[in-house]
Amino acid sequence: MSCYLVSDTHLSYLASAAIWFQVQPELTPGQPAVMTGDEIVELLEFENLLSVGYRYPGQVAFPVLMAPTWTFTNVEPVQLLKAIECYEYQACEHPEWDGSKAAALCKALKATAITKLPGYSGAKWGL
Repeated sequence: MSCYLVSDTHLSYLASAAIWFQVQPELTPGQPAVMTGDEIVELLEFENLLSVGYRYPGQVAFPVLMAPTWTFTNVEPVQLLKAIECYEYQACEHPEWDGSKAAALCKALKATAITKLPGYSGAKWGL
């Protein structure tokens, strides 16, 4: 597969999930305590742009950051896990990905989504 820029809908879905489940990216000193959905979209888009630009040097025109489309009132855990996997695949090409706020956010969203899967809370802790 090739690396590409995910859609604004995809980014909005991930940001909606972060807001819905109250998962925030790592904050650096001087940042507000909570990032808005728009700021999360910008963070995710920036990492995706870095990745595509690294994978295809000189072939990517960096667009102006888009306006997110906030249309998600519910987030399904399985769809969220799949959306995160897709995003990570598109955003992981550049060398700084592993230490990025976007990577940390994806990790936290995955961990949260797993706990929201049907049957998770009722499953035995130890066997």
